[in-house]
Amino acid sequence: IEIIDHTILFRGYEQYLPTFNSISIETMLWRIPGLSDRFIYFNDDVFLASPVAEDMWFEGDNTSIHAERFPTWWARLLRWGKHLGRKHKEFGHKDAMLNAADILGESHFYLFPHAPLPMRRTWYEEFFAKRPELIDHNARHRFRESSQCSIPTFFYIGAHRERKLLVRSPKSTTCFFKPSLNKSAEYMARKIAEESIVLLKNENGVLPLNPQQYKKVAVIGVNANTKFSL
Repeated sequence: IEIIDHTILFRGYEQYLPTFNSISIETMLWRIPGLSDRFIYFNDDVFLASPVAEDMWFEGDNTSIHAERFPTWWARLLRWGKHLGRKHKEFGHKDAMLNAADILGESHFYLFPHAPLPMRRTWYEEFFAKRPELIDHNARHRFRESSQCSIPTFFYIGAHRERKLLVRSPKSTTCFFKPSLNKSAEYMARKIAEESIVLLKNENGVLPLNPQQYKKVAVIGVNANTKFSL
C-alpha cells in the first residue's frame, strides 16, 4: 500500500488545498505518479465480496462498466423535483453525471452505482490536455459545488464515442447496505458512534457556545442537511 498525499495529486494546483471534496480529488486521481494506464477506482466504503477477474472491467481495448443508460431530460426533471420547495439544494453524484453529459453535449449518460470504477490514465491525459479549464473548474472547490462534473462520466462517454465501452447491468454485481430504521440497528449505530467519538481540545473555553454571543452556527458540507449524517 502506498499513501499518496494531496500535495502530489494537486501539484501545480496547490492553491486549492486543503480540500474536503471527493469530486475535486477524483479530478486528480489520474495524476498519481507511476499509475497504471488501466486502474480501478474504489471508495473507502466499497468492498469486494467475491473473487474478481480483470475482464470484469477491461476486455482488450474495451472498458466494461456496470451501469444503465440514463437520459439527461429525466435527470433534469428529477433534479427539479428534488429541489422543489427546499431551501437546501442537495447535490449528488447523478447531478455531477448530468453536468458532465451537458458539457460534452450528450443526451444520455451512464448511471453507475457506488462501486469499483474502471478508468484509463492515458485517456484523461489526452482529454485534459484539450480541456485544461475543466481541471481548474472541478478542482478549485473545497466543498461540493453544484456545477462540478463527474470525472468517470467524461471517460465513459468518451469510450462510448470511440466504440470502446461495454455496458452491463449492475443488478447482478452490486449489493448496497443502507441505514436501517429499526430500533436494534439504530441502537447499534448510536453505540458505534459513541465509541468512535474523538475528543477535541476546548481552547480558550470556546464551548459551550454562548447564545448571547453567537446567534447562528454554520454546518458546512454536502451532508449538512442529511439526517443520517447529523
